[in-house]
Amino acid sequence: MRILHKTTNAPLFEIRGNDLSGADLSGAKLRGANLRNKNLRGTNFSCADLSGADLFGADLSGANLCGTNLCNINLRGANISGIKTDKFTRF
Repeated sequence: MRILHKTTNAPLFEIRGNDLSGADLSGAKLRGANLRNKNLRGTNFSCADLSGADLFGADLSGANLCGTNLCNINLRGANISGIKTDKFTRF
């Protein structure tokens, strides 16, 4: 998976492996990202764009989703216990 620069959409780095717990992905452009079965516990996705992302079976427990775009995401089988959202989170 490639993480894109917040304003230019140029690739910043690639994430390999399944454990992204506690990562700071605030403001990241992750449209359509494949995050199936990833460990995303406590990850900071604040103000990120996850629209169209596949989060099937992912562990999002305790993740910060404040201000995040979650339109058209796949959450089947995902653990969403304790996620943080606010009035700016879009579903």
